[in-house]
Amino acid sequence: MASRTICFTIQVTLVVAFLTTKVVLSDDTVPIPANKAQLGEWYNTNVGPLDQRKSTMDPALVTAEEGAKVVKVMQDGSGEFKTITDAIKSIPSGNTKRVIIYIGAGNYNEKIKIEKTKPFVTLYGVPEKMPNLTFGGTAQQYGTVDSATLIVESDYFVAANIMISNTAPRPDPKTPGGQAVALRISGDKAAFYNCKMYGFQDTICDDRNRHFFKDCLI
Repeated sequence: MASRTICFTIQVTLVVAFLTTKVVLSDDTVPIPANKAQLGEWYNTNVGPLDQRKSTMDPALVTAEEGAKVVKVMQDGSGEFKTITDAIKSIPSGNTKRVIIYIGAGNYNEKIKIEKTKPFVTLYGVPEKMPNLTFGGTAQQYGTVDSATLIVESDYFVAANIMISNTAPRPDPKTPGGQAVALRISGDKAAFYNCKMYGFQDTICDDRNRHFFKDCLI
C-alpha cells in the first residue's frame, strides 16, 4: 500500500479525520474540542441550519445546497433506479448541485465508485431500515485501496444512515492479498452521520483530505 494511504479499523462514536492535531476547525471560528464529552455541545452550537450559516460556508457549497435534487433507489422498482450505481451514473460530470440519492431498505450487492468529477453527492437511508451496501472485494483482486465496496473520490460527499460492508472472509495471515476495505474516501469536505462500516481488515481507508464522522460505528 502506498505510504500516503492511511487504512485503519476502529470502533468509535465520532471520529474527526485530522491525525496531526488535537483540534480541527469548523467553518466557524470555534475549534472542535479534543474532549469527546464536549463534542455534542459543540455540534449543536456550531452546526446550524443552512440559512443561518451561509456567510461562513464555502460559496460553492451554498449554491449547491440551494438547488438540491432527490432521486430514489428502490429495489422494488418504485424509484427512478433499482441500483445505486445507475443513480450515480445519472449525475453529470462537473455537477454543481446537491444530488441526494435516497436508498430504500435492502442489501445492495454493488461495487460503487463516485468519481472526482461528481461532487455534492449524498447517500441517504432511513435510520430504521438502513440500506446495506455490500461487496466482497479483496486486495488480491483489486489492490488494497481499490478493494473498497464504496470508493468516494469527489468533494462535498455526505452519507447518512447507511451501512457499508465488505463481505470478504477473515484473511488468512499466511496468504497475501486478504485486505478487504469497506470504504475508501479521498474527496475533501466529506461527512458521515449515523453510518456503520463493517469488515475484517482495513475497514476504512481514510485516504486523504478532510472528513467528519458523527455517531458512526466502524
